[in-house]
Order: sequence, then C-alpha cells, then structure tokens
Amino acid sequence: MHSLKKSCLRWGLLYVFLGLALSALVYQRVPQTGLALGCGFGAAILVWFAIGYVFGIRTRNEEARMMRRGISGERPNDGDKIAVVGTIGSSFETLESPMTRQRCVAYEYKGIPPTAQDSAVIEGFALTPATIEGPRGAIRLLAVPELDFPFDSPSRIEFYDNFSEYIAQTQFLQHFGIDIRREMAHLKTVVADDDGRIRYDIKRDPNINVSTLQMKEKILAPGTHVVAVGRYSAAKNALVPDETAMLQPVKITTGEPAALAKRGCAKNVFELFFGCGCLLPVIAGALLGLALMPLDAIEQQFAKKDPSWPEVKAERWVQRNVRPRLGSMIGQGEPVIELEYGQARGKMTVNGKTVPLTRSCVRRDGDVVEVSLLSDQNEGVTARVRGDRTIESLRVIGGDAFNIADASLDRWAADNTVVVGLLTALSPGDGPKVRAYFRARPPEAPQ
Repeated sequence: MHSLKKSCLRWGLLYVFLGLALSALVYQRVPQTGLALGCGFGAAILVWFAIGYVFGIRTRNEEARMMRRGISGERPNDGDKIAVVGTIGSSFETLESPMTRQRCVAYEYKGIPPTAQDSAVIEGFALTPATIEGPRGAIRLLAVPELDFPFDSPSRIEFYDNFSEYIAQTQFLQHFGIDIRREMAHLKTVVADDDGRIRYDIKRDPNINVSTLQMKEKILAPGTHVVAVGRYSAAKNALVPDETAMLQPVKITTGEPAALAKRGCAKNVFELFFGCGCLLPVIAGALLGLALMPLDAIEQQFAKKDPSWPEVKAERWVQRNVRPRLGSMIGQGEPVIELEYGQARGKMTVNGKTVPLTRSCVRRDGDVVEVSLLSDQNEGVTARVRGDRTIESLRVIGGDAFNIADASLDRWAADNTVVVGLLTALSPGDGPKVRAYFRARPPEAPQ
C-alpha cells in the first residue's frame, strides 16, 4: 500500500512538473498567467499520457527479457523480480468458478448492470495455493496475482442460474456507496496475503437482479501454460508480495512465451502509436499558437515582454516555414507598430553584451534609407535599406558589419513622412545579434 501511495504521488508530481514547465514555456511567449496555466496544464495531460505509454513499453520489454531468462532455466537470486514460465497447478483442492462451474486454481468475476460500462455491482476473486512447473523447477505462488488476460462473458441461462446459486450461498462484504479509505484498506489486506490462499466477494448494491447483469469471468485452470512475473523469495522458493509493486505484486498471463512475446511486440507498436498521437495535438497547438500570434504583436500588447534569442530564432523559423503554409488560416495584414516618432524597441547583443535599443532616426541618401537604432548610450546599429526593401548593409556602430544573409526586414514601410519597420539579424554562434522595431520621421518630413 505504501508503494501504491508512493507511485501515485510520483505520477502526480510528474503531472504537476509537466504542467508548470509547459506553463512557463507558454508564459515565455505570452506573459499572461491565466492563459499560460490553462494551456500548460491542459497540454500536460496529453504529454503525461504519452510518457505513460513509453513506460508501459519499457516495462513490457523488461518482462520479455525476464521471460527469456525464465525459459533458459537460470536459477534466480533472492529478491529478484523474475518471470516464471510453465504450467500452473495445485497440490491442494481446486476451486469451482461461480458462473461456468469449471475446476480452476483461481477465478475472478464481475456482474455489471446494463446502465454501466465496466462498473461492477458484484465482484470477487479466489485463489488456492498454486505451483508453476517449468524450466526453473516448481515455484510456488504465495501472492495475490493480477490475472492479465481478458474476461469471458458467459451468457447461457444455466450460467445465470449457477451465479444465482453462488450468490445465495455466499457471504459478501457490503461495500455500498463510495468510501476511498475502505477500498484502500481492503486492497492493502488483499495484496499483503502471503499464504497462497485468498478469497473475497463484494456487493456494491443491496438490490441486484442477476438476470439483468452482464456477467464476466476469468478462470485459471490446472495445466494452463502461464508466465508469472513477480518478486522471488529463495527461502520460500516462491513468488511473494512485493513492496515496490504499484497494485498486485504478481502478474499472470496465459499462453506460450513465444506467443506472448509476439503479442507484446504488437502491443508496443500500438502504444507507441497512441503515445505519438498524444503528442501530435500538443505540437500542432504549439505551432498554431506561434503562427497565429506574431512575436511583435505580443511585444506591443505586453510592455515587459523581452524575447530571448532562441525565441527570436523560433519566430523567424515560423515566419519562413509555417505561416506561408497556413494561408487563409492566418489573418491578413501586419501588426501595427505603435511607437512614437523617434522610438525603437528591441535589443542588440555584441561580444556577450546586450543593450536595449530605445531610439531610432533615419535619413535619406537618394533611393536608400539609412536607419540608426540606438541605445541611451548611443550604442547600436545602422542599416541601409534600398527602395525595393532589400538591405544594402548592416553595421554595428563603431564595429563590424553583419553578413547581409543573416539579416531581414520582417516589417517595412517608408514614405516622405514616416519610416517604420522591424529589423532582425541573427549571426551564427556567438556572433552579433539585433532585433528591434521602430518608428522614425525623416528630417525633411513636415513636422
């Protein structure tokens, strides 16, 4: 039970961590707390499921390795988690299943009302001391197992009669209503069993009409080929309760190891597909969010927004590779640059030093417009832009020139009265970088 609480806590904390991490990423893009938390924790559900599928695949692969060691007959060490391969039987009495009345060493049953999908109003389980004979010899089963194979659905009239008789002759635990502490206490009692003999029968509704129930039954008949995965005790030569197990300490699957391994591979592919399917909406939503909300529009809505250089690089990639593919899904037009004349907003990084760019000025040189973007200390860059919107040159004031291939005008409009634009230049590695949008008035423009 301690391991169940620990496992639930671990997975719960993983979800919280994912939610906070994704919320931080959203907040980095759009600094609005409510929106960031909603998007982050919503996306975390899908990422959490995807991680669960990956862990399921990992667990199944580990069980396949255990099966291979079990088939080889290798003697296990005390305390190892192992797979026991062989046929199951009992040197004690056998059981009779409640519905089909078949002889077995274990059975599990459920009665599900027509108004429910899988919620049983009556259920039970029974196990008699059992032994698995295989390449490792005879190994006993001294822990309650999970019967990891599908239920049968008996539907003949005599099976309903058999079940009615079983109910009439059986004393049930009355678990009416919802009581989490009661259910946890019952589970703790069940998983702690270590004598190889267990039985419980539970009613969850005082008024049960057997004829309306969908009956479900699993049986483990003597001589069935099984693979049992659990914790091994050398002193008892048995699979025993495992304190590290989340729920049932032993899992039993029916079938030959080769067939089970093939089935496990198919299930891995299936779960990998679903894991990727969980991530696709998150990725698609992130790309749409980046595409539908241009970075400069967000900057102008939130005055304290200061995008990092990786975010600027991501914005450039979206601008070049995602938005053109979305076509009509993207609203037409460009965000208005809402600055006073002579203002700029952005930053420049040169030789590891970053300075904010707050001022702008322009002058005309024939068909070329020369734009200077400056800090309060007159550090900055000067760009010369031709009439066809191409950049002729871009230079750090008092420093080196940028490679024009690394620069782009993501916004630009110029006439005799105003020049507005958004300039981005990202040199590779630790080279100089600049990004700023601006509004300036040519000296010759009427005031």
